[in-house]
Amino acid sequence: MLIFSAIVPHAAILLPSVGKENLKKLPKTLQALHNLKTDLEAAKPDAIIVISSHAGDKEHFSLYINNEYESDFEKLGDFATKIKFDADMEMLAVLRKAIRLKNFPLAVRSDKKLNYDLMLPLFYINGGLKTKIIPLETASLPLKNHFDFGAALKEIIVQRGAVETPSGFHCPPSEKRVAIIAAGNLSHALATDAPGGFSPAGKEFDEKLREFIAAKNAAGLVLYDENKLKEAKECCSHQIATLFGAMQQIDYTPQIYSYESPFGVGFLVANLKL
Repeated sequence: MLIFSAIVPHAAILLPSVGKENLKKLPKTLQALHNLKTDLEAAKPDAIIVISSHAGDKEHFSLYINNEYESDFEKLGDFATKIKFDADMEMLAVLRKAIRLKNFPLAVRSDKKLNYDLMLPLFYINGGLKTKIIPLETASLPLKNHFDFGAALKEIIVQRGAVETPSGFHCPPSEKRVAIIAAGNLSHALATDAPGGFSPAGKEFDEKLREFIAAKNAAGLVLYDENKLKEAKECCSHQIATLFGAMQQIDYTPQIYSYESPFGVGFLVANLKL
C-alpha cells in the first residue's frame, strides 16, 4: 500500500560539508526537510522508492538492483561522508517483472554505487530509519509517459505486482507500506549568477509548478510547454509527473512546506499527504 509521498530537492549544497555557511541561506528548506523526516518516521514505511533523474539509460526507465547501495561525495571534496542503504529485493523483483509486463521500457542496472542525487534526499529524511530502498531513474521520454509509468507503479505497489493471465493482469493485494520520494530541483535559471544563467521561463515554471501541486493539477504539468521547460533548465518535471501518476485516484492533501531560491535554483519541499 502507498502510505507516503513527497517532493524534495537533491542539491549537493544541502550536505553540511558542502554547503557549509551557505546553509544559513536555506533555513526554510532545512526546517521543511526536518518536518518531512518526522512525517516519514510517523508513516513507518517498509520500503522507500526514490525517483531521480541524473543518471540511468535515457531511453528507458532505470531500476537499480543490488543487495545494498552506497554513495559518497568525493567529487565535491567531501571524503568523509558515506551513505549506505539496503535494497528491498522482494519489491525490486516484483517491480522488474511487473513493469516489463506492462510494456514500459525498462533498463535494469546492477550498480552498487549510486549518484548522490538518488541518495542525498534519504540522508536528510531517512537517515535514522534505514528503511530499505528501491532506486529509480526517469527517462528522456515525454511527461505523459512518466505520468502513465507512475500510475502503473501505484498499481504495482497497491496490488503487489502483476501476473499475466489469459484474462489480463492478476494483482494480489499487498500490505507492504511503501513511500515514494520524487527528488529534483526546480529551475536553475532564476538569477544572472544561477548555474543556468537567467531566463524568465525559470520563475514562471517554479510558480506554475507550485500552483499545479497545490491544485492537484497533474494535467497542468504533463501538458506544460516543452520549450519553456528547456528554458527553465529544471530537473524535476519527470519525477513529479511520475509522482502525480502514482497519486491518481488517491485522496491526498498537498502541503508545500517550503520554497527557496537564494542561489538561483529553486528548492521545493512538499508532502502530498495521504
